[in-house]
Amino acid sequence: MLAFIPLTQSVFWGSMAYTLIGGTAVGTVLILVFLPALYAIWFGVRPGAATAGAEQLIHSYISLDASAPVPISGLAEPPSQTVEPTAAIAIPQCAAE
Repeated sequence: MLAFIPLTQSVFWGSMAYTLIGGTAVGTVLILVFLPALYAIWFGVRPGAATAGAEQLIHSYISLDASAPVPISGLAEPPSQTVEPTAAIAIPQCAAE
């Protein structure tokens, strides 16, 4: 917006410079203030809602039994179900030049 200030002194470009300054200022306020507020109202976002879920998750990890054995492989037991292979996907190759 400050770059348009020298143009305001011009007879020919002065009115356009004021329009650009005003439009840039209004657009900035809309994007930074109005749209986030509208999003919060529309979707019911509360300021402490995101941190409350994260804190509950952290507390659930902390309250785990520390005396429980930890398997070396990372899995308590091998999976009992077999996974069926999916159909192959044909990926077209580009011709080399």
